[in-house]
Amino acid sequence: MNLRFCVVALLVASGAWAQYSPPSGGAGGGGSVASVFGRTGTVAATTGDYTAAQVTNAVDSTNAYSNPGFVASLAYAKLTGGPTIPTVTGGTCTNQVVTAISNSVVPTCGTITNAYIDASIVPSTRIVAGKALSANVTIACADLSNAGTGCSAALAAVATSGSASDLPTGTLPAARLPNPSASTLGGVQSKASASHQFLNAISTSGVPGAGQPVCADLSDAGTGCSSPAGAMVLISDQVVGSAVATVTFSSIPGTYSSLKLIMTSRCSSVANADNIYIQANGDTTSTYTSQYIVATQTTVSAAFNAASNKSIFVGVPCASATSNQAGSSEVTFTNYSSTVFNKQAIGSATYGSDNSGRIAWINAGWNWASTAAISSLTIGLVSGGNFITGSRLTLYGIN
Repeated sequence: MNLRFCVVALLVASGAWAQYSPPSGGAGGGGSVASVFGRTGTVAATTGDYTAAQVTNAVDSTNAYSNPGFVASLAYAKLTGGPTIPTVTGGTCTNQVVTAISNSVVPTCGTITNAYIDASIVPSTRIVAGKALSANVTIACADLSNAGTGCSAALAAVATSGSASDLPTGTLPAARLPNPSASTLGGVQSKASASHQFLNAISTSGVPGAGQPVCADLSDAGTGCSSPAGAMVLISDQVVGSAVATVTFSSIPGTYSSLKLIMTSRCSSVANADNIYIQANGDTTSTYTSQYIVATQTTVSAAFNAASNKSIFVGVPCASATSNQAGSSEVTFTNYSSTVFNKQAIGSATYGSDNSGRIAWINAGWNWASTAAISSLTIGLVSGGNFITGSRLTLYGIN
């Protein structure tokens, strides 16, 4: 069977067409193409002859395409035809935002406001431990990493502000209370009432003092009111409720001829005994001297203490001495309200000197190189220990 055919190829580059005939010996035939794309004669390629779908790797401008993945990672320098990034020639905006850049590339600064903040990046409310920092935060025991078993919501409230005024319930331990002073509030010990006595002082350690009033204390005392000469009138009686380093008698009236201080005490230091010092009117300078003689069994010794701010006076047993042993001391301040002479006192004491049951006896003299009238007395321990709970110091005035 003889077949004739002709292959027409469009030469896009030249816009011409040609006729192709099979080689001799094949099927015979001949002729020409009547038209191409509906056009006759010499046919040149024109727009619209082909669609993008008919051309390999062609892009159809009528469709939308997604950017390839590599576009986002292209460096700015790889782009051609992009705008030039200007260099700022002057001015800085510290803690501000740039609101404009002039033709001379100088920035204009503005205050950062909420309008410049993307809330999705910087939210207006920060959360810490479940608490919003945009408002007052209340810390609970569960928020404290080192909260002990005694932690309560009340103590956590104080931990938030550092002020005990924020304590809604509960109490603060005594150790957290400050000592009172003449101008500030502080913790004060309780004192049981006693017949014919009234509170007349509170020491800077928070220990209240009481005394029996005399005629001079009575606003309506008649001319017949008097106290017999030589009578002892209680000025203040202080019983230590918790260990204190010093005990102070303040606002001592100057209406007596002498003062007598009686002490029953024991100290907390890890030692057999310590010595008591006495300071007058808050004077802590080296203006005190003392002389004492002490006897223990058959041994007697004496010593003089040169000028010191804590001159040794009478003794007191301490923690290493026989259990439950206290020292008893008695000190008399003569002519204490005079402003003519330096102040002196005579004292004696007996106390357990060790843990074998032996006791010591001491007799001492005390001198304060000042002519000022004594208006306050501070009693402490030379080695810096504390008077333990139950120690009692009582001051009397002698008519």
